[in-house]
Amino acid sequence: MHTIFNSLHESYITRCHQPEPQKSAWRSIVKNGFEPDLQKEWHIRPSVRLAKESGDLGMALLWIVQAALIRPCLTRLRETEALTSRQKDMLTAVDVDQIGALAHSEPPGNPLTLSKSKDRLGASGEKKYITAGPLADFFFMTAREKDDEKISCLLWVPGALIAPDELVRLDLNALFTSIHASLLFHKKSLPDTCLLPVRAPEIRRMIATWGMVERNLIVEAFTAFLSYLSNRIGMTDRHPAIEDILRRQQDAVTLAVQQARAGQFVDFPADNLKTIGMLTDNVISTASKRITDQADHTEILWRINDAAFLRNFWKGG
Repeated sequence: MHTIFNSLHESYITRCHQPEPQKSAWRSIVKNGFEPDLQKEWHIRPSVRLAKESGDLGMALLWIVQAALIRPCLTRLRETEALTSRQKDMLTAVDVDQIGALAHSEPPGNPLTLSKSKDRLGASGEKKYITAGPLADFFFMTAREKDDEKISCLLWVPGALIAPDELVRLDLNALFTSIHASLLFHKKSLPDTCLLPVRAPEIRRMIATWGMVERNLIVEAFTAFLSYLSNRIGMTDRHPAIEDILRRQQDAVTLAVQQARAGQFVDFPADNLKTIGMLTDNVISTASKRITDQADHTEILWRINDAAFLRNFWKGG
């Protein structure tokens, strides 16, 4: 049976670096019933299938960001009693196939800072490493008011309010099927409805909690991606070890989601990373020996590069 995941595998090269084909692929994923919803009882999470069947780590990460960060934030914020009618309308109008981006990471020397004047907001500062920024229909942005040491505000900004020169594509030299971006505001004027009525401690708690769920999901999808790569390069002897760690990480994700929903501290099994790191090094090393003609193997080399890119973030592996 030819599935959406087979189709995504076949269209990998045509979607690399291309925002519109990436958005179209996302809509197809949702249309086929794989909406970003962690409350649904998935037999196998779509992020795992995207990594393992489509060999598409970039699209798997996009699903994870939507499911672990954007949708939980939307759900929580829609329940906020202090929302204005305009804000309620904005949040309610978001469709399941729309892409949201979280602009949270920022350089210490230029954080996103707000000023208030009548019914307008002034925003200045920078945000970095925004997953799918160029694809986003809307943004959640963390910010702070002047003299605040930590983030203290949460903005909801429609993509239509962001000028082309304010959102810059970020070349990570990896993850080509889910474009990243940085954002730079200089005295940007925004309507005051963009400022959501959420207290600073709750903002930080919400992002920290679901950020740990996101991290667990990324490791799960990455392990599934290793299974895909080992199969592509004929490393069948590594399948048992990879599948074993994948089962363990799947259990870890299930627990993490349960903990987040209950408002508990979210566990992260760091020991799994050490095993995955060693398996990744083995797969990458073997692939470099077996794939010698780069001109004829662009797509698999780009996929292997994604594995190497994420591997560089791990410690103690």
